[in-house]
Amino acid sequence: MTPTSTYERRRSPRGYVAALATVFVDNRRAGDFVVRDLSASGALLVNGPRLPLGVPCRVSLRVPGLGPLGLAAETVHVTAGGADRHTAGVKFVGLSPEVADGLADLVSQELDRSAQPSVLVADDNLMRLSSVAEDLAELGERPLLALTPLEVVHWLCDPATTVSLALLSDDLHQRGASGLYDFVRGEFPNVRTVLLDAQLGREEIRELLEWATTSPRSAANLRRATPIDAF
Repeated sequence: MTPTSTYERRRSPRGYVAALATVFVDNRRAGDFVVRDLSASGALLVNGPRLPLGVPCRVSLRVPGLGPLGLAAETVHVTAGGADRHTAGVKFVGLSPEVADGLADLVSQELDRSAQPSVLVADDNLMRLSSVAEDLAELGERPLLALTPLEVVHWLCDPATTVSLALLSDDLHQRGASGLYDFVRGEFPNVRTVLLDAQLGREEIRELLEWATTSPRSAANLRRATPIDAF
């Protein structure tokens, strides 16, 4: 995203919101992305297919707890990555004042919550990632979304972010060269980390949240053995 003036930053706050985005170009689905940065002016989208530069598009935002929001936009910059992991900056166009104010309020609320302990959810399956994020939002938690091992490290190394619990999918763990779960346990021993081999239900997530705030105990004490390992 291009730099904004101090006035623009005040008028349109920018920051992380746990959201996924589907982009449509010429009424065709171009791909899915994770939202890294959002404001009422636009968004930075990561880990999706390469989009054409300077074209009109439509962005369907899915914010946990709020449902989908369709926005007209234009791609203003694209960055090539590997393995279909590209970055796109989009500028929103033609927003009504009500929608713009709603986006600004959403970002402001998330900025106010940025210092609270968060739950990191790492999965390269977007449906599972979205489902767990929705449940966390319903439980009043602040989710952080990661599609790749690099994003996991990004969040764990962010000095402004406190991760109280990391939920790592076994699929993503197996794709890591050294094993993502083992790496996180070794490098970030103070983060409660759970390796999952199946979709969690809301009550199981609630139990994991309770476990993360109590004294250490075995994952075997959890109601179901959905987590295949925990620390």
